[in-house]
Amino acid sequence: MRRTWTAGVGLALCVLALAAPAAAKPKQPYTAEVAQKLMDLAASYDSADPVVRKHAVSESRWIAWRYEVPESNILPLLSRALADIEPWVRAEAAVGIGKAGLTSPAAVDAVIVGLKDSDRRVTWAAAISAEYMGPAAKAAVPALVDLLAGTDASTRRAAAVALATIGPTDNATVGPALAAATANGGPHTRWAAVWAIGELGLNEPATLDAIISALDDKDDDIRAAAANARTKIRLTDRFGAEMKAAAAAQVLQKLTQLLRDREEHVRWAAIWALGEAGPAAVNTTPELMAIYRDPQAPSKLRTAAVNALGKIGLAHPAIDDTLQQARDDQDPNVRAIATERLQDLGLIDTPPDEQ
Repeated sequence: MRRTWTAGVGLALCVLALAAPAAAKPKQPYTAEVAQKLMDLAASYDSADPVVRKHAVSESRWIAWRYEVPESNILPLLSRALADIEPWVRAEAAVGIGKAGLTSPAAVDAVIVGLKDSDRRVTWAAAISAEYMGPAAKAAVPALVDLLAGTDASTRRAAAVALATIGPTDNATVGPALAAATANGGPHTRWAAVWAIGELGLNEPATLDAIISALDDKDDDIRAAAANARTKIRLTDRFGAEMKAAAAAQVLQKLTQLLRDREEHVRWAAIWALGEAGPAAVNTTPELMAIYRDPQAPSKLRTAAVNALGKIGLAHPAIDDTLQQARDDQDPNVRAIATERLQDLGLIDTPPDEQ
């Protein structure tokens, strides 16, 4: 998966490992020899032995992943396997469509069949396939939303990840469904829903309330994810200036509280989010200065605090002097970020080779 969050690691890596598509590799030419191998495998789709059928589907999708197989040669096979009596054969076919790089409307329709399957192994595999497809799978959004309300944890988190990877749509049910998932289920599911809200930049009343609540979640990775999500959600006037101001005030209050969180990566995420809030976070300047000046604070927290102060800018009279002092700090990371922020503010000249 393509993610930019750097705050938490443990739970994040667990979720990432579920469905993260590897970087695309150039496919090899589809030769007559490969075509014959695919034809031979197709004959095994009718085997009475489900193990043989599953192997045939697995090998077929591997060939489609590695070689430039025309969609007309592979999609009918995988679609056929989606009707197999054995769930694990259907699951192999469902995930194979996305992993093969198929993104046509017909391929998306086949994945939707998998998303509506009665077996959780198949729905999970189909959700991963939808994630591989990305924006091409917009037609699968309603089925993914339905899965978010289900009971299988693996399928729910895969559905949340797929929705984020597909990207923004005009489907009004996505926000409320993700918001509900942030408060319902295990930590992996809740994390995925919080992350998806941030990736989609959903600033609806339900999703804003969900992020505010997630900042208090008992799980540290979810608190960090919520802080990070705030950096990607624009508190626009879409729902009125009064709501915007109220939500912003609540978020800033929660983020300020997280500066004293017991987990370092949560504190880092909160500092970063306050910096991204810019001048609106001016009231947190004393807390950020205290972090920078704390000799016992980890380097990454002191560096993040200086970065945040620079992004808050000159809204506080003490920030200029603090950034100037940070240019002489013993920590090279602190010195570098202080210099960068001062250049951004136009308080020192930018070297010609950096302009």
